[in-house]
Amino acid sequence: MSDRVRGGKFSEIRALAKCAKGYVNISGVSEGRAMPVASLIITERGGQCLIITSSHAKAKRLAEDLSFFVEQKIYVIPDEEQLFLKYEAKSHGSLEERLTALKALLSGESCVVIAPILGAVKKLAPHRIFEENTIRFTIGDEADLEQIRRNLTFMGYERAAFIESKGQYSIRGGILDVFPADAEYPYRIEFFDREVDSIRTFDPLTQRSVENLKSVGIYPAEQMVQEEDLFRHAAERLGKAYDAAAKKLEGLRKEHLLQRKDQLLEFIENTANVQLLENYIHYFYEDTEYLWDYMKNDGVVMVEDPDRIREVLEFREKEDKENFKTILERGEAVPGDFKAFPSKADLDNLYKQPLIYFFTPFQKQLKGVEKLSASIRITSKQAPVFNGRMDFLETELKGYLKQNYDITIVCATDDRIENLKGFTERFDVSHQIKLVKGSLTSGLEYPEE
Repeated sequence: MSDRVRGGKFSEIRALAKCAKGYVNISGVSEGRAMPVASLIITERGGQCLIITSSHAKAKRLAEDLSFFVEQKIYVIPDEEQLFLKYEAKSHGSLEERLTALKALLSGESCVVIAPILGAVKKLAPHRIFEENTIRFTIGDEADLEQIRRNLTFMGYERAAFIESKGQYSIRGGILDVFPADAEYPYRIEFFDREVDSIRTFDPLTQRSVENLKSVGIYPAEQMVQEEDLFRHAAERLGKAYDAAAKKLEGLRKEHLLQRKDQLLEFIENTANVQLLENYIHYFYEDTEYLWDYMKNDGVVMVEDPDRIREVLEFREKEDKENFKTILERGEAVPGDFKAFPSKADLDNLYKQPLIYFFTPFQKQLKGVEKLSASIRITSKQAPVFNGRMDFLETELKGYLKQNYDITIVCATDDRIENLKGFTERFDVSHQIKLVKGSLTSGLEYPEE
């Protein structure tokens, strides 16, 4: 995209991409039409980028569009279910997606993370916890396998006879197998006495080696690491809160609350159902953090359609308050448990980031933003949908060419590229139109560029 731009507002955006701080509003773009603009900033700045949008479905669409314009790896954060309404463990797939993105940010990888607002404002353990509980292996280093076993258990890994899925580890003699959430294949680390002798990835089905490595870092398999005394102190804080609330209740409500306390304390004591315990993270850490706190210092935040994001949070907060009132009346929670729920205050914390780009459909005053560092209006349109009408496509292409447009037709397969080559050659403009393989959720037009 950037190679084809001759000037206009896109040049201004590239110049602004090096901004060190402030709020920048880029209006006239939303959804997929914001992604070519975002790519200019991402390509110019490098490093890490967090894009926040209103829903998980939109996050996936934006990831598909952005992947056409940038080379960086793109991670999509899952949405968050409503807290306390389901007590069973959540999807391990969602946990793995989130852990993979967190590891990419912490490791300093140049990447883009796209998150729905409810996934972005989820309260997390401080990022230092992840960094301090990472095990690193390098060939030639010495290590104690028994200590490694204890550490992996604290980090949320499950011991198994043989590795079958992510989040597991096994120790057989001097061989350690471990399968982190962010890895395509599990790692096999072989020891000669206490020394790391070899590191490689392997296929768990065939047991055949895939790649030899010199070093590897193993990140936690859960978002809450079982550090020394952490769970004990959390149990004490939670027990006191529930006992204090129970003293004000009578009858079945009091009985239900004490039963709920005993159930939670059992989970904490046995370090079971840790994903459920994330709903009570404020009993474990006083200084919880957000997704953006895991970014490196030069990372940039982009907010797509901030008004819609605020609406989503306001609706969720209203709904959560009504649901939580019911849970309190049933004696299944205490008032302090509401701290874990998302709210508009989380958005205020997001807006404390040093540099934020806002993508909005129209120019208007942004709630929560007192002063803009810059404001740029882009003219953008969604390109027509042709529905197989090649005569309509030919007419539109010729019209664009008369206006001196740069045209790129994005095709899903090589066969479609070949078919369209013949089509464009028939009206002798093939040399002015690029045909490339890729995917976009809709066509995009920028008349002023």
